[in-house]
Amino acid sequence: MKKYKHIFLALVVFLFTFTIFVQSKRKNQIDTFWSIPVAVSILHTGNTNLDEFENAFTEKSKAALYKSKGHYYNLFPIGSSLFAVPFVFIVDFVPDLAIFFFPSLKKLIKKNKPGKFYSLRAKSKLEVIVASFSVALACSLLFLVLINFTSTTAAFLLTNIFAFSTSVFSTATTSLWQHGPSVFALSSVLFCLLKLRKNKKKYAFFVGLLLASSYVVRPTNAISCLVFSIYIFFKHKNLFISFILGALFVAVPFCLLNFVNFSHIFPPYYAAGRVGHFNTFFEALLGNLISPNRGLLIFCPIFILSFFGIYLNYKKKSYDVFHVSLLAIIFLHWVAISTFPHWWAGHSYGPRLFIDVMPYMIFFLLPVYKLFNDSNFKYKTILSLSFSLFALFGLFVHYKGARCISVSYWNKRPKSVDKHPERIWDWRDMQIFRKCRQV
Repeated sequence: MKKYKHIFLALVVFLFTFTIFVQSKRKNQIDTFWSIPVAVSILHTGNTNLDEFENAFTEKSKAALYKSKGHYYNLFPIGSSLFAVPFVFIVDFVPDLAIFFFPSLKKLIKKNKPGKFYSLRAKSKLEVIVASFSVALACSLLFLVLINFTSTTAAFLLTNIFAFSTSVFSTATTSLWQHGPSVFALSSVLFCLLKLRKNKKKYAFFVGLLLASSYVVRPTNAISCLVFSIYIFFKHKNLFISFILGALFVAVPFCLLNFVNFSHIFPPYYAAGRVGHFNTFFEALLGNLISPNRGLLIFCPIFILSFFGIYLNYKKKSYDVFHVSLLAIIFLHWVAISTFPHWWAGHSYGPRLFIDVMPYMIFFLLPVYKLFNDSNFKYKTILSLSFSLFALFGLFVHYKGARCISVSYWNKRPKSVDKHPERIWDWRDMQIFRKCRQV
């Protein structure tokens, strides 16, 4: 009975978060421009090239294309497009069902011609639906993980902090970036790892499958793949073969597809040379944490308490190999994104490159929350107040990021942040406090 209660509550979490996420009206980003068209191409032509949409090519949109063997392909990973295929199928072949679940698509669906390039407005709306669905699923899975370590109330609270007080809300749900399907895949990995900790051996296969899928969605998830592979090898050595088989189930077709399209087992976006640049490494390390316009602890101050939670685990010696694995991934991810030349993530809002490891960071808020019930903790009032203020400020920041177009304009006004990255450190012109103009 308890099991079904948790599933019911997870469904409530999904419906609640999805209903709010899907209200976003942000405009398309160039990085996500071809995500839906690739899904259309897969469904209707059985390939991943975009040749049939050549009429939609513009100088700006071609910046997100890669030409190989005479065909045009999306420069960005295919994972998000694969996640979108079922949604495109419903819109193109079962339009009445799509209208039933998503009434806002009614006018657009009636004008839609299956297999053709969606209008920009329709594409943008569908991106939001797919992205919101993936993140809402991640929230429900994260809730099911957290409820094993704390009370139902605490699990709800921490899940909603993840959903609405972090960049998950302001970025991952507003367009079909890689981040939405990425946090879904990694939250699924956490869920399956929890099952393994309870000695449910069949989940080893799914850990491998989901980790490989997370890499297909976003290459920086290679860090999670590496660290959790080591974790499985040493903690569940007898299940390692099953784990590897799960990974190969995804990795083999992924590599074959890349070889056919690009004559390499990895697509261009996965090139090692995209990271490993150390000219701005120390600035990036600091900037990714505390810069006024990209800093994790500025935009998501609740994670200041995650560091406190890490300290509490260490002090009470309540950590194990699983906790160490999560910490290793967070640290290595921070290092990796700091070796990216455009470490500020181009035209975006806040610490976009940190989004993928945010499900792990929420995990370290658990020991902080437990202090609320410790009557012997003399700083309980201060901690409770800090927790509340950080969560509410995060909600303000990311609600604004999801709803106000002015924060996007910050990236190019008065000067492009890509040409003038010094703006990232401008405390007098913070993206957070741009006057809000509703989208």
